Amino acid sequence: MYGKNREIADVGIVIPSETYLFSPWEYNYYFTELLRGVIAAASLFECDVSIFHRGFHRERGYLELSGKSDYSGLIILAPVLKEKHAAEIRAIKKPVILINSRYPGMNHIDVDNKKGARKAVEYLCDMGHSDIGFISGKIETANARGRLEGYKSVMDERSKIKDGFIRYGDFSKDSGFHEMMELLELKKRPTAVFCANDLMALGAIKAIREKKLKVPGDVSIIGFDDLVISRYFTPPLTSVRQPLFHIGKEALINLIGIINKEKEEPQEVEIETRLIKRDSVARFEKG
Repeated sequence: MYGKNREIADVGIVIPSETYLFSPWEYNYYFTELLRGVIAAASLFECDVSIFHRGFHRERGYLELSGKSDYSGLIILAPVLKEKHAAEIRAIKKPVILINSRYPGMNHIDVDNKKGARKAVEYLCDMGHSDIGFISGKIETANARGRLEGYKSVMDERSKIKDGFIRYGDFSKDSGFHEMMELLELKKRPTAVFCANDLMALGAIKAIREKKLKVPGDVSIIGFDDLVISRYFTPPLTSVRQPLFHIGKEALINLIGIINKEKEEPQEVEIETRLIKRDSVARFEKG
């Protein structure tokens, strides 16, 4: 379909140190599925993929990569981008594309996080909920900010955000557990909570159960990502699905297009999400 371009050396993929790539399987699906999509597309072009591991704390984390000559372009997975990091990436003299992150003027492929969040919160509103909490991911990331914006935009239109209903986690299961515990301590707790990823949603469900409450009988829960584990959890988790494999594949295809000068920069690609309705949301009937 694509054929091999002999001018393409390896493509580099940068894995930030703050990933769960090598952790137990329930944590690593997000990054391995993105990586699987990249590798599947690389096989179409018969190019190799080299993995680089970079922590954001490293003084010259991305600049160190600019001196390497054995790759034709870079894919950077879900980076937390501050101005310093953006400047380092711009200094790399080869094409770069970001996955699940964005920065003005840079190539990226991402889902519409705000729109995906809106689907989740609108569904909760349609199910009769008005007291809806939100557990955010690491707010330094573009996707966490987009999901927070989506939550706020629906609540501004259809309800009202109650004091203490927005909590700030870090995308980990433990932070979902901790922030849900805080929500449950409120004098008037939410009847539904939208979590910015599935891992935090699973942590939130654990917290609800520790308080001897039920999901969705007492509190409805929605996540984001639609990880494999979420459909087998009890109850199966309602979640906003982002097609991770497809995102990874499209990132590599777009990068090759840039390398071959078939695509103009910046490439800013947005992928649609889909709300997957399962059993973790119940209709709220006002008593």
